[in-house]
Amino acid sequence: MKSIMLFILLFLLAVAISPMLIGEKGYILIAMGNITIESTVVTAAVLLFFSMIALFIVLRVISGSVSFSFSTWRKFSLASKRKAKRNFRKSVAAYILGDYKTAETLSVKSAEPIDNQDIAYLIAADSAQKQENKANTLHYLQYLESSENTKHHIESALVRLNTLMALQEYKKARELLDEYHRHIGHESRLLALEISLSLAELRFDHAIEYLVRARKDKNIGEDEVCQWERVAFTGQFNLIIREKSNDALHNYWQDLPRKVKQRETVISCYAHVLAENNIQQGLSKVLLPLIKPGTNAELLKTLRDLPLTKADDLIANVQKIVQKQPENGVWLSYLGHVAGQTKDWDMASKAFHSLAQLEHYQMDKQDYVMYSKALIAQNKIQEANDILVKALA
Repeated sequence: MKSIMLFILLFLLAVAISPMLIGEKGYILIAMGNITIESTVVTAAVLLFFSMIALFIVLRVISGSVSFSFSTWRKFSLASKRKAKRNFRKSVAAYILGDYKTAETLSVKSAEPIDNQDIAYLIAADSAQKQENKANTLHYLQYLESSENTKHHIESALVRLNTLMALQEYKKARELLDEYHRHIGHESRLLALEISLSLAELRFDHAIEYLVRARKDKNIGEDEVCQWERVAFTGQFNLIIREKSNDALHNYWQDLPRKVKQRETVISCYAHVLAENNIQQGLSKVLLPLIKPGTNAELLKTLRDLPLTKADDLIANVQKIVQKQPENGVWLSYLGHVAGQTKDWDMASKAFHSLAQLEHYQMDKQDYVMYSKALIAQNKIQEANDILVKALA
């Protein structure tokens, strides 16, 4: 810039000095239509020089003011972003501490100025849901649904799915989950949500199909799979009885893979459904093979509360084991419960009395409750009260 100004200045000096060197004033004549401007070269050069200086000063002033305005705007803009980030951090802290009202308010305030709008609205949506504010929750979810930033993010979809299921908006949850269905094969969390949603939709057979995948997935715990399995098979067994027949249930059971029928959770579910529907013949076929030494104690505990009406063969087989293993607390407990369910109060009270004498076995609350029922049925009120006190201790 300086070199250009210097060149122009030298050019003007040359124009001004040239007439002097040849002894002439050097006139300039400018004609524009009917207007004619006449001036000497020196005067024109001086005017042009001062005009350029004035232009340079004006440009400097304008440049400074623009620079000042941009700096001021940038300062206020960054201040707004800094405040938004502070609010966002506060909203996260409030969410972790369980102050969901504050978390919702601050996350919404900080959403627009910061770059992580999707995270802010996800926090707002979940906070609103935890306050049972369905309208606000759906509003935030609708924004996330329309946002290009979150459309293809699995993590965002997972949070939205959980929130929709908590709101029991199963239809919307299904529509969203179907968009990500291709990821279920390699995303454990989506697989878990597929099973949970299928159970909520009462599509038990669909959930059972996906349980096969869940059992092979190392990221899903055994306890969670067993819980789903219990709900799925209990629902499916009851659905078959309600919509079809007892024979249809028997055929369904027979068609199940052998490994499935050997699972304790499935056996327990089937036995409970049979007992609740008073299908005694089928129940005996399920229970009698289990009455043998070595049967899992936890499985027997799940079968203690079966609503039995008649169990002569079952009791006879259990008694044979107890005679051989009189100090086996697991079988004494099971004998007491089966006898109690069939209202053989004398046998039940004797079994629990023997159980109470064992030092190595700790009776649980369910044992105490059934023992007290047997004593009350025999009009032994005081003894029953003493047992109930132990149950409540």
